[in-house]
Amino acid sequence: MKLILLLSVVYSILMVSCPLDEHHNLERRLEGKIEEFNEQLNEDKFSEIYIDASDELKTRQSEADFGEMLKSVKNKTGIIKKVGWVDLPSDYKRYVRLTVNNNEEKIEYKNILFCDTGIGLERFVFYVKNEKVKIVSYELEKVGKKFKFTGKDGSEYVLGKD
Repeated sequence: MKLILLLSVVYSILMVSCPLDEHHNLERRLEGKIEEFNEQLNEDKFSEIYIDASDELKTRQSEADFGEMLKSVKNKTGIIKKVGWVDLPSDYKRYVRLTVNNNEEKIEYKNILFCDTGIGLERFVFYVKNEKVKIVSYELEKVGKKFKFTGKDGSEYVLGKD
């Protein structure tokens, strides 16, 4: 009887921890893709970013147009020095799962970056299938000396200085 109870407790712990591991693995893959993207952006490797992007992005935008958009982003940011790792309030949503199917999903991910011109906010949409991450869309939402955002609770937060 004690063995059955012990096994059921262990099984329950494993079932609860598996989704957490999956969540952390997904977040690590997304952050790795963002880091790779920003390194390529810093090095003007726009073609490499495009080649690795999703078919959906390639259908919607030519390589030349995508490259011009990335050049414009680089002109606004300069060199990107650091991304993502800011102690944000726990109610700030870094990513949202837009669609989830069997082994494939679209995820919107907001990333804070530090660059030559200040602080910026990037918005990515990723397509994830069988643990492979592809960019569907990218937008530099804003960049400046200060970055203000609102948490889910309605509180306003500020990063940077005047």
